[in-house]
Amino acid sequence: MKKHHTLIHGVPMLILAAFLSACFARAAEPQIPQQAKIVQARLIPALKPAVREWISQEAKKVSRSSVVNEAAVKADIQTHFAGQSLVGGDIETLTLLVMMETAQDAEKDLKAVMAEMKAAQREAASKLKREESGIKAAARQEYTRPATTNLQARPGLVKSQSVDQAVDSTKAKLDSKSELGETESLRLQMAMDRLSKLEATLSNLLKKASDTQSNIVNNLK
Repeated sequence: MKKHHTLIHGVPMLILAAFLSACFARAAEPQIPQQAKIVQARLIPALKPAVREWISQEAKKVSRSSVVNEAAVKADIQTHFAGQSLVGGDIETLTLLVMMETAQDAEKDLKAVMAEMKAAQREAASKLKREESGIKAAARQEYTRPATTNLQARPGLVKSQSVDQAVDSTKAKLDSKSELGETESLRLQMAMDRLSKLEATLSNLLKKASDTQSNIVNNLK
């Protein structure tokens, strides 16, 4: 019976640990710099439609990449806007706008992963609770059954095949849930790392880009 007791009461602890882990991760979620949002809100509406479309397309390109490559974005800017009157500050500001949109996409991805994890945890907790109740009921029935043989006269040592199968089945499901939890945790960590990298990139670009003096709106065609 001790085997069942340990298994049954271990289930909620696994779910609780996963939930607390997700809550901790949420508390440490990277945040997009507020100043970058202000720059975006001020400049994007003033840019020409073709420039805004290019920014969106470039942001999607960065989002599809496995790494955040600031130098690659700047190279794309110089290629796409070759021949236009861009100064250093303009390139930094335009890179900032691309990275800002990329960061917003990354933030949405992170929230989606977290929502999926919470939904999976709720579903797992519900299913395992039902299985726990079933195993308890089967165990109670087994150990209250009248003895019919000498072996069965030794309560606590004889377990029915159905109860053992239920325990083994629950173990397998726990292992599966554990593997799923590790996969989801890895997805969460990767999403957080990406957003954190974009946050650092934006903060760096904000220091370089003199957006209050930039003539980027007039320079880009």
